[in-house]
Amino acid sequence: MDETYTKLSALVDSTFTLERVSEYQYKRWNNAERRFDISDSWQKDFKKVYTVDTNKGLLDLSASQLGQVLECISYKGEASLPGKTIEVKSNMTAEEFAKADKEEKMKIRYFFNPGKAAVTAEDDVPYGDEGGW
Repeated sequence: MDETYTKLSALVDSTFTLERVSEYQYKRWNNAERRFDISDSWQKDFKKVYTVDTNKGLLDLSASQLGQVLECISYKGEASLPGKTIEVKSNMTAEEFAKADKEEKMKIRYFFNPGKAAVTAEDDVPYGDEGGW
């Protein structure tokens, strides 16, 4: 297991493969100490995040982002995360993000799609006798 964290912004226009999702924790950036404060219970200014093991390192996702990942790989109401490849897109390019100030960076949004390796023949939506278009 790789203990190196990666930022979601570093994965824009590329993919990552999910290996495992850990239980949620609450985290807050401590600017004075230049590190994250971590808690198992809610505290003021802490955000709920799920740490996800990926082939690119550890990745913190919000509950909303993890929900979007689940939604993009679910089929017939079921989703299995391990081994799925996810493509990351954004409303900002890497160059725009690098040049953006703090306020502009707050406007960044991430979008998740199943990566090419995540879609298999058995995942295809049936069209025909089962009520497709």
